[in-house]
Amino acid sequence: MHRLIPLCIAAFTATAAAGQAPWPVEMTDPAALAAQDPRAADLMLPLPCNGEMAFQRVVTPVQTDNPLSDRRVRLGDPDPATGYSDYLRTTYLRGPFRDPATDDAQYWIGRYEVTQDQAAALRGDCPDAPTIRGRIPQTGLSQLDAMLLARDYSRWLLANAPDAIEGGRGAFLRLPTNAEWEFAARGGTAVEPDIFNARVFPAAQQMINVAWLQAPGSAQGTARPVGLIGGNPLGLHDIYGNAEELTLDLFHLNALGRTHGQVGGVVTRGGSFFSTPEQVYSARRTEWPAYTASGEEMRQPSFGVRLVIARHVAVSDGEVSRIAQAWQDGLIPDQSGSDGETPLDRLEQALERETDQVHRTELEGIRQLVLARSAEIEQVRQSALEAIILSGAVMIEGLRADDRARANALNVIARLETALPLAPDASSGQRVANNISRTREALRVRQARIDAALSSYARAIVSTVQDYSAAQIQRAADALDAELRAAGQSSLTPAALDFRSDLATYRTQPNLPRDAMLSLALD
Repeated sequence: MHRLIPLCIAAFTATAAAGQAPWPVEMTDPAALAAQDPRAADLMLPLPCNGEMAFQRVVTPVQTDNPLSDRRVRLGDPDPATGYSDYLRTTYLRGPFRDPATDDAQYWIGRYEVTQDQAAALRGDCPDAPTIRGRIPQTGLSQLDAMLLARDYSRWLLANAPDAIEGGRGAFLRLPTNAEWEFAARGGTAVEPDIFNARVFPAAQQMINVAWLQAPGSAQGTARPVGLIGGNPLGLHDIYGNAEELTLDLFHLNALGRTHGQVGGVVTRGGSFFSTPEQVYSARRTEWPAYTASGEEMRQPSFGVRLVIARHVAVSDGEVSRIAQAWQDGLIPDQSGSDGETPLDRLEQALERETDQVHRTELEGIRQLVLARSAEIEQVRQSALEAIILSGAVMIEGLRADDRARANALNVIARLETALPLAPDASSGQRVANNISRTREALRVRQARIDAALSSYARAIVSTVQDYSAAQIQRAADALDAELRAAGQSSLTPAALDFRSDLATYRTQPNLPRDAMLSLALD
């Protein structure tokens, strides 16, 4: 868990309310004390009044040395009944922070909804002592109220603990975007794709175990203290139910998989203590008017907020130069023809020759579309390549397990054949012979499976080398490595590295015989 460096602790202590004791863990990170699967927050940030707020890291695997690299994700829900609002859509994410240990890109989202005691501290009204009632989410907020809490927190943090987030100078607090909220709610890269795409995260099959809702044995129309029940795969609590969480984005319709152009009202996510279990799912966006009929900001008893730590993108000359260079380098896949020219090359040449400004503007518009489409295609190809590398790793582990079983079977046969002449009688000899026959048949089946797996492995090697460059394989392998770490599946990393090594070997030796292919997989 990340903590403040000593300099920041000193700065924070100097600004704490006189005589104010540090808040106990049960008021700031109650899940860390849970009887079942206790887990401390990934990051604790200081608050006024000697308090703290807990945050979880959300990894967004990207090529971190390229500032234009981001993560393509599919969000939404396939149910056509709510498709106008929540239908499947493609969007892109990138965390603004880099983990110094892994070099992963990541963002930070509140582990819990902002509580009443935390909101009071941010308003300068220090509680005498945090209480369980003060751990109830701060509700009754408007979107502007929530933004003002984020503003007050940002001001205080920048003034009193500017280095609280490693590599985060210039960081500030804000509401989450819809994409950030939903990606984190689904479990991000900590879950398998099929689980990520599910309507609700796995534990929510028993929704009452992870959400305070309008249901028997649950909230029954009243907010409850945060962190009392189970969290999602990332360790976020009350992401469903309790307070419905305000977001930074305003409402848009879903126009058959893309964002509609008309901007609407305020959006909340996750449902609340007024929601039934059937009304709560990861993709749901609820639109509310920004103002009441009397002109007041829209506030509801169920409105709360979960904050995100953000950072600027391009406000320094150095950052702008790096981004501009990445833009010039482009993200265009190799589309060379036999003459070495790409369609974009020909378009650039046409732009250089064109003297009519109207035509130049039209050609520039086409160029922009080509660039955008090419970049999108490259994102799709990289996602497919990550899946290929993961499959290659699984095939390697399967081949190695089968080869070990084959070797064991050969040893068993050798021992039985040695024992056969020593059998004390015909009946014993027949039993040994039967065992030899059964083991040989099992070995034959095992060998057939190895041959089939090897054929699949060889096809994967050949097609991957033909379809992707070494640089593309490197980028995809790096992104996959980050995903495996985030999902707690680093045990597959060595096999993935071996598959990448086999790809490199085949690229330089494309005429390898089958036996050599098997040796590659088993080495």
